[in-house]
Amino acid sequence: MLAQIDEICLQEGVYPHAFLAAHAHNYQRYTRIMKFGNAEIDVPFIVCGDGGHNVNPIVRSSKGHPAEEPHAGSSVDYLESKKAAIKAKQLLLEKYNDTNYGYLRIRVDKEQLRIGFHQVGASTLAQSRYDMVTVDLDDHIMVAN
Repeated sequence: MLAQIDEICLQEGVYPHAFLAAHAHNYQRYTRIMKFGNAEIDVPFIVCGDGGHNVNPIVRSSKGHPAEEPHAGSSVDYLESKKAAIKAKQLLLEKYNDTNYGYLRIRVDKEQLRIGFHQVGASTLAQSRYDMVTVDLDDHIMVAN
């Protein structure tokens, strides 16, 4: 699907400021850093699938080996589609939560897109913002808060 999206974006000369998806039963935020047009842009890819079904770990043990949890900012370039029309300079797993339920709050105005993940966990019994990313709509620059 990414290859098709990239092709359409190249044809039209625009690229989305963010991608949102669900159904992974956990929270994941990736940053795809790429050259588009004459600029380097950062695009958050967010998977928020922990809103009510069982939360699943992002990494599972295999063949007797314990699961190795990734670290914030880990390179996951191996996930980049080989058929993608735009080659990413880097693909990073910025943040994830695979132990708590949660939801997204999104705010958009004419200058910024703000996407926040709020977790609802048994450990605190209260909601809290776990992750926030802000994308400047003029220059496609992303800042994680």
